[in-house]
Amino acid sequence: MIYSLKEIYEQCMKMDYQMVRSVSDQERPLLLSLEFLLQTLESQPQSKLALDIFFLVGLVPNGLHYEDLSRMFEVAIDKAMEILQTCCLVETLSDDQGGRKYKVSPFVDYFVDLKIDKVNKRELYDILAAHYESKIQESVRAFHHQSNIKGIEECLEEHELNVLNLLSFYLLPEEEVGNKMEEETKGKDLHSELDFEQDL
Repeated sequence: MIYSLKEIYEQCMKMDYQMVRSVSDQERPLLLSLEFLLQTLESQPQSKLALDIFFLVGLVPNGLHYEDLSRMFEVAIDKAMEILQTCCLVETLSDDQGGRKYKVSPFVDYFVDLKIDKVNKRELYDILAAHYESKIQESVRAFHHQSNIKGIEECLEEHELNVLNLLSFYLLPEEEVGNKMEEETKGKDLHSELDFEQDL
């Protein structure tokens, strides 16, 4: 979609000043482009599912598999994914089993964090937490029944980044989570260790 100078100016005036200041001069054109894309999708009722998926994928550092998204939303998501891919809002990756996984770029996940209000962010994290609790329990029970310790380890490793991100949201003060995301976006090397024990 091509915007007129008037439309660009009007959109610039609507943008949150603090959000604009939070990015570099080089990143501001990308920020504006993302705002335009969201504005366009928000004006189309058929794009609501695509927006919900976009924000959900944008919250997790390691992306989400097609099967995970289908399970969480319990509806057909192919059209929504087509919209997101056409708008270049998500990247499509192939996993080791030949399946599809979707994720967003580092700057886009920072943009997602800025755009979601506290209530909606909590709701999305609750959806993710319930999904991973169920999925990991099912996998661990299945592998444990087979006495397949390696399978359990691989299952936990596959979801490690996303689960640690969930724990950060629930356990760390909000400002620490925000600072952590900002440093990751700027490419700084962050290391955090969480030790826990799980009875099988």
